[in-house]
Amino acid sequence: DMCDWCIESEDDERQLQLSLAKVNTLTPWSALFEDEIPEEVDDTTVTDQVYFDVSIGDAEPERIAMGLYGNAVPQTVENFRSLCTGEVGVGDNGVPLHYKGSAFHRVIPAFMIQGGDFTNGDGTGGECIYGDSFEDENFSIPHDRAGFVFEKILQSLGLFVSEKILYLCLLIWHVVFGEVLSGMEFVKKIESMGSPDGTPCEKIVIQDCGEVEEFYKKQEEERFGQEPVDVES
Repeated sequence: DMCDWCIESEDDERQLQLSLAKVNTLTPWSALFEDEIPEEVDDTTVTDQVYFDVSIGDAEPERIAMGLYGNAVPQTVENFRSLCTGEVGVGDNGVPLHYKGSAFHRVIPAFMIQGGDFTNGDGTGGECIYGDSFEDENFSIPHDRAGFVFEKILQSLGLFVSEKILYLCLLIWHVVFGEVLSGMEFVKKIESMGSPDGTPCEKIVIQDCGEVEEFYKKQEEERFGQEPVDVES
């Protein structure tokens, strides 16, 4: 128990002094009291599925499919899903808001794979569909295995700001918003292309990306109990 309290007297007034410790070091001090702490959701139900078709050097692309946790972090998931489809168009920097054509620029074996910087290509750029940045939604989903998809956080002046960069492995505090559903062996192959300083030995590029159509088709079938009707036919 790292919390304590005492009663002090000063100028004939009694004051209650509390010494409190954060349960989560990432929780801002302004949310110290229980009724002010936003409720965090750790629901890992897959609400969306997306894919990356990734090439290593001159080899043919291979697919990595990812499931996203839209119930836990809906804003983060919608950003990532939209950057996979490119549906939003061009961002404020004059660059398409789309992971297609971007590279995995930093690969450290047994640690992480970093990519998705479609503006600068080195991890210093990126853009989200909401503008320059948006606040991290929560840290409730633990990093207890490889294959999670998560966003990097920066701490600046006590504020946590999400970068628009993709990771596929993890060991430190980040916002987890999905997991690799298939293609993990290929993820390990990408990992083997890395180095201690993060420079990959081959060019690793997202040649194509988007939504997994079969997942949404199955959702429609389960919802209506039949094959979805093609309205245009």
